[in-house]
Amino acid sequence: MAKLNPKQEAFVQEYLSNGFNATAAYWNVYSNVKTYRTAAVNGSRLLKNADIQKKILAFQDKIEQKTIRSRERVLKELAKVAYAKVDTLEGVTYAEKRKYLEAISKIEGYLSEPGAGKNSDSEDGSERFLKSVEEAMEKGSKNSS
Repeated sequence: MAKLNPKQEAFVQEYLSNGFNATAAYWNVYSNVKTYRTAAVNGSRLLKNADIQKKILAFQDKIEQKTIRSRERVLKELAKVAYAKVDTLEGVTYAEKRKYLEAISKIEGYLSEPGAGKNSDSEDGSERFLKSVEEAMEKGSKNSS
C-alpha cells in the first residue's frame, strides 16, 4: 500500500471517526476549503483514491475481526450459564438461565425482537426453538439427578 500524505491520512482518520461523512472529513482537514460544495466534491474525489480505499478497507476489516472475537467471547460467557445445570450455579434461577438463552438466541439470529414478525400474536419459529432448547435442558437436568 502506498503511503498517504499527512492530509490524506488525516482525512481517512476523520472520515472513520465521524461516521463515514466524506464532506465533513474534508471540511475539517483541509482548512483552506471555502464552500460546502467544494468539500463535498473533493471529499468524494478522495474516496475514489485507491490508496485511501485500501486504508479504509483495512480499518473495516480490523473492526470486523474485533467484532467477531467480541461476539464469540460474549457467546461463550452466556453459554457457560445458559447450559450449566441449575444446581451447579449458586443463586442462578431457571428464569435467569432463560434470559441467557434468549440473549444467545438473539445474538445468533434465532430469536427476533418481540413484535418483529408479521403476526406478533402467534408463536413464531424462534419461540418454538427456544422452547425446544428449554425442554432439552429440563430433561438433561432431570436425567442427571
